[in-house]
Amino acid sequence: MLKRSRVFLDTEVFVGECFNFESTKLAEIRRLASLGSILIVTTNVTIKETKRRIEKMIRAARNALKDKGLRFTLSILQQTSVDCSVLKSIDVDVLSRELQEKFDKYLSDCKAEIVDASEISAQTILDAYFAGEPPFGVGQKKDQFPDAVVVAALEGWKSKHKGQLFIVSNDPDLSSVCAGKPDLCALKSVSEFLDQHNKNQQEQSDFVTEQIKAKSDEIKEQIKDQFLNQGFTLIGRDGDVEDVEVDRIELGVISILALHDDHALAEVEANVRFSAVARYHDPDTGYYDRETGMSYGMETISRNIVREKNLAVEVELFWEDEELDYIDIYIGLPDVEVEIDEPHWY
Repeated sequence: MLKRSRVFLDTEVFVGECFNFESTKLAEIRRLASLGSILIVTTNVTIKETKRRIEKMIRAARNALKDKGLRFTLSILQQTSVDCSVLKSIDVDVLSRELQEKFDKYLSDCKAEIVDASEISAQTILDAYFAGEPPFGVGQKKDQFPDAVVVAALEGWKSKHKGQLFIVSNDPDLSSVCAGKPDLCALKSVSEFLDQHNKNQQEQSDFVTEQIKAKSDEIKEQIKDQFLNQGFTLIGRDGDVEDVEVDRIELGVISILALHDDHALAEVEANVRFSAVARYHDPDTGYYDRETGMSYGMETISRNIVREKNLAVEVELFWEDEELDYIDIYIGLPDVEVEIDEPHWY
């Protein structure tokens, strides 16, 4: 029988998924946890911090929509069929509660084990602080204290449970506590954890990896097609990105996200090098009319540019009787933002 993987998910994991509990990775975590294949371990401090972050992000979104320039830019959408209700007043408390309740349900569906950190001794935290022990260290910050409480709570839980606990966090302060502790394993992403978990099913995992490598040309072609169908937004200038061509695609690390009897889902790192023409108004030409708030008579600059974009590509494979049937890929990319000031002119 496979050992059940135990994992702690830091608040940053949910922030990285923008609290979309139906995202590919969070949905797979929930599926595995509900089946008992993995155990989610968290703390009451982490739950409070995550809920606080939800409110903070919604408040930031509300404040961003108050910007007059942004509201004017978006106002044209009100003349279309697009739902523009978001442009109306946002009730931070109501929306925060809505998303916090979804978070509670997610933890419930995952059958998460919640460790109570209320009994952690203040002396334990202070001793770690003055000794400069992880998560404390050089450049001590006040937000390291909640991390220290979480660490103490998790270590207390580990003392009663044998086996390894994965700590998924891109916070170096929190990850540093795993150094020199074989029972604590730091991972930077959910993808890494799912890959680690699925490697327990080595034979099937190897099959998926081999198929992705064997079908790399087909995968690259699908990436190219989807990439060219994206929108391209010019950053730093008022203009457009046109005549986009993909020059090269390189595939990198393969992470297995989910394994099933007849299909699997993986994430593949991809680097896309592309060329395009950036056309934008020259701010040093023309004149500005204060009455209309518009610029007139500006000349247009056309520049050939070369850029690279790193992607996390989802690759889904389907097979029957160990024979690959077909492959689907999804680059999961919104509009490609192209910086005009990057030094890649030719």
